[in-house]
Amino acid sequence: MKKFYSSFLTLFLSLLVGQAWGQSSKIVVEDFAITAGESKELTVGFEGNVYVTSAVIVVNIPEGFELENKGTDRRPEYAISSEIAQGLTLTANYIPGERQLRITMSDGSQVGTDETSGALAYIHIKANDDVTPGDYNFSFSELSLSDENASNFQTDDFTAKATVTKECVITLGVNNAEYGSVSINPADKETYSSSTSVTVTATAVDGYEFVKWVNASGAEVSTENPYTFTVVDDISLTANFKAKQYTITFDSKGGSAVESITADYKSTLTKPADPTKTGYTFAGW
Repeated sequence: MKKFYSSFLTLFLSLLVGQAWGQSSKIVVEDFAITAGESKELTVGFEGNVYVTSAVIVVNIPEGFELENKGTDRRPEYAISSEIAQGLTLTANYIPGERQLRITMSDGSQVGTDETSGALAYIHIKANDDVTPGDYNFSFSELSLSDENASNFQTDDFTAKATVTKECVITLGVNNAEYGSVSINPADKETYSSSTSVTVTATAVDGYEFVKWVNASGAEVSTENPYTFTVVDDISLTANFKAKQYTITFDSKGGSAVESITADYKSTLTKPADPTKTGYTFAGW
């Protein structure tokens, strides 16, 4: 008997890996992107029909993600059947300690025809607020199925890639607003998605020069200016400027030598002792 069960299983695999299984079914699977703190509904979809009487899939949930319960504490629902899958008996047990979702499908009926496509079920996940941006694998294993044409189905373990991004805040500052200013490119954004490349530029006013970028704790980040980096997390960058130094040399026109003085821009100097020269009186610089 043609079973809905097969359709669900096939769709699930298809949605995540993008392969066609069986002669009369097409599985549609895609990797997915998610933002830290965001909830995502993963759709198990299919095209055509498949015939399975029972199946078990174990979904391994990576660290940094949680499943959302769409039922109640007394009657949790971690996987929800779609309207076209009402003939399927679906049980989803989540074991947080083992980070596994075990989906059992049985007692299904025929789902769709070769001309029918749609969604069979939905799984709701959430990326934790503090998950580090990057790629994560949702692995599917311990897949078993019973079908009159079981040889048409791939039963190897497979993986769906979740790419996590985060909306990050970049805070810029200067150690002294009289010494210079800072800018960022791209500009006029409240937040920047992780993996975005940004460039910060420090512009000194006359008499001052850029030294380095430091973070919120005062540790040096870079001495490059402009400084280009890839956003990973919230970051605070402060441009440190300093006054330029100038050397003043003295020509006593044959009188006693006067040592040169090195001083910061706009600093106050102490006049050196007047030079002397036999037969002359020093009149001034």
